[in-house]
Amino acid sequence: MAIKTIRGNLTRREVLKLGLAGTALSCLNSGCGDSGGNPYKPPPGPGKVFKLSDGRTLYDDFDGNGGLQTYDGANLAEAGILSRNLWVAYPEDEIVSNPVPVLGGAPAAGAGGYVLKITNTLDVNTFGNFVFLMLDNPTIIEFADYKTFSADMLLSSASTVEAMSTKLDYHTTIPEQFEGRSWAANIGIRKNSIWGVHLFAAAYNVNTDYRYKVNLGPALLDQWYNLRLDVATTKDDASIPVNLLRLDFYVNGVLIVSEIPIDAEILIDPARTGGGPNRSLIVSKEAEVGNVIAYFDNIKGVYQDRVG
Repeated sequence: MAIKTIRGNLTRREVLKLGLAGTALSCLNSGCGDSGGNPYKPPPGPGKVFKLSDGRTLYDDFDGNGGLQTYDGANLAEAGILSRNLWVAYPEDEIVSNPVPVLGGAPAAGAGGYVLKITNTLDVNTFGNFVFLMLDNPTIIEFADYKTFSADMLLSSASTVEAMSTKLDYHTTIPEQFEGRSWAANIGIRKNSIWGVHLFAAAYNVNTDYRYKVNLGPALLDQWYNLRLDVATTKDDASIPVNLLRLDFYVNGVLIVSEIPIDAEILIDPARTGGGPNRSLIVSKEAEVGNVIAYFDNIKGVYQDRVG
């Protein structure tokens, strides 16, 4: 796996147009495909296929665990640094000691270890003022093959803007609809003038008027939350029709809400989804001046591996 960092200063119109030519988006910065000599390149020979483990292991906990490969049993993660095997690093992205060692009165998952700190200092006041981290290997995971995407997340009081958010995000496009633009689902922490600091779940289709938005309850700054977004199919729950999928949103391991999207029948069919799908960490703000600081730890990206 590699994670690529994308900085964005987009107008609302540009963001809504996104369709993000997801394939183009996934090629930004370090490009698509193997550039030669990448440490995650599979060993040569017939029948050798690179893949991560089935996802029950971490993607990266920044303490040296994560990115376990099935072909050699090695972790690609390295302790205390952004491993070059997993990350394309920028100066704004740092590995630091866990700033808040408690989660709900108990030791946080990352307590005593290292965590990822992302600072958004972009200075254009537009919708889409975001810092974007993308899990990019395997390059393509069909929407129906997503299983679990989760992380311990914290929105910091050291941030200097009033309206801000951080979230886990699934993104794809639907070519057959309108201009074939974005379809996304996410879960995160947000601060705004209406709800204050709160947790939220969302799903939306830019091509249609489908919008699913739920306030998952009040939250605190400087507080760790384990947020998780699952995609469940009939393989996981026999009550789900074979041609549909369900989004399950979890907070600290507890299922809070579920949603079967209107477009589920399209999303479950690989032939009907376009760019991506992509899995990302997003930190955004709605102010021209100031910053947003968010922390992440124990990132997981479970998927159904069709290759293996």
